[in-house]
Amino acid sequence: TVMPAVPTVNSAPKTTGEIAATIPIETYGIVAGGAGAVWVAHLDTGLITRIDPASNTVVTQIKVDNPTFDFYRPISGGITFVGNQLWVTTFNSVGGGEVARIDTVTNEVVERIQMGDLQYPNGTLAFSPWGIASDGDTLWVTDFTHTGIVRVDTKTGQVIAQILNVGHVVSI
Repeated sequence: TVMPAVPTVNSAPKTTGEIAATIPIETYGIVAGGAGAVWVAHLDTGLITRIDPASNTVVTQIKVDNPTFDFYRPISGGITFVGNQLWVTTFNSVGGGEVARIDTVTNEVVERIQMGDLQYPNGTLAFSPWGIASDGDTLWVTDFTHTGIVRVDTKTGQVIAQILNVGHVVSI
């Protein structure tokens, strides 16, 4: 696959499948739809871009992490919705990370849940959150570096279960 010189997001009508608009964005990322917008979690800048699908324009960019290049900086990974709240995973190259909640009305990060470590029988490993999905009340988060999945209660912000040795799961 060849990446375009300027990454873009394409918008296509449901009936024809033809590209109706191309919206330039700064870098590549993972896309989700919700709260009346299209959202892009940029994998290398720590930013979330909000796009208005009616006008095909970038509305805002939300700083989740430090957007300057640094090998040890956290990077955005997965993105999902619980109601109108956007959840994003971030981790850094040395392990560890968090799940951040963005209020889609104010476009601000309003909560950060540190993921901590996974407790394996032979020791402790830093959890590097990547893929994320929701069943409504909880988040399921995969570990990019190791072989675990955790379940997070969105009301308490607590990890309520961890499933180990499931293989290398990048997304769910």
